[in-house]
Amino acid sequence: MNDVEKEFKAGDFVIPGQKIGVIEMYFPGPGTYEEEGKIYATVLGNLQINERERIISVIRNKRTPIPEVNDIVIGRVDTIKKQVAIVDINNNNEFNARSTFSADLHISNVSKSYVDNISDVFKPFDVIRAKVIDNRDTFFQITTASSSLGVILAFCVICGAVLELRGKNLYCSTCNRFEQRKIAKDYGSMKL
Repeated sequence: MNDVEKEFKAGDFVIPGQKIGVIEMYFPGPGTYEEEGKIYATVLGNLQINERERIISVIRNKRTPIPEVNDIVIGRVDTIKKQVAIVDINNNNEFNARSTFSADLHISNVSKSYVDNISDVFKPFDVIRAKVIDNRDTFFQITTASSSLGVILAFCVICGAVLELRGKNLYCSTCNRFEQRKIAKDYGSMKL
């Protein structure tokens, strides 16, 4: 996890699970939750800060934009098939809510290096950051072939605990085991 904290200002765009403040400075308002003294966004939207009452909130965007080619999207892996992962893109929805769009992530678009089996790099429920490479019809194609793209939050396939980054692999402290994924360079900066 990155030790450098981003300082947010009113109007900033935030994503679910992103740390937006601490209880020493603000009270959590709508669209947020507090855990261990830190305040996190629960919806995709813009930050609202009431300085007088010291309340920080996230206001959900009302319109649902259709992802365009080259847009960066956040999604959750729904299904793994032989050479494709089906990803639910959660544009302007609550993080655990039903998705707005579905996308194909073909094995050839996972990484710049060769990937033998897509189930070696993604698992159902992984939260990923990807780039839209095709948006024809209503089914999108995405890629994670960049160091900034890939898994940003993963769960143990045995117990469901959040995996922590240890070196280049992900570790489950509950099961005391390692798992591999195609992780983004900022894995762990998002919290559920």
